[in-house]
Amino acid sequence: MVRYRRTMEAQLIEVPKPPRRHTFADVVALGDAVHAELIEDEVVIQAAPDIAHGGAAGQVAYEVIGPFQRGRGGPGGWWILAEVDVLLGDDVVRPDLLGFK
Repeated sequence: MVRYRRTMEAQLIEVPKPPRRHTFADVVALGDAVHAELIEDEVVIQAAPDIAHGGAAGQVAYEVIGPFQRGRGGPGGWWILAEVDVLLGDDVVRPDLLGFK
């Protein structure tokens, strides 16, 4: 059995271990309503952010988008995205905020 860990809570969800390594498809199969990441072949399910976390992430995005994405007092030309799945080798992570150019 593989243990799916819920951060922010002490609950564990046990599911049968597939006969292969977990992949991005396993994360996608959980659906959009589940905030899941794949880290070192472990599917990590995280609780939804609370209001304070969402407010803080929104404020950081607001401060970063002007100069970095729109070029208002900064370099511009960046893409700033929130809560997107990022493939890093075999891992799938979902940062609060992502910037790339």
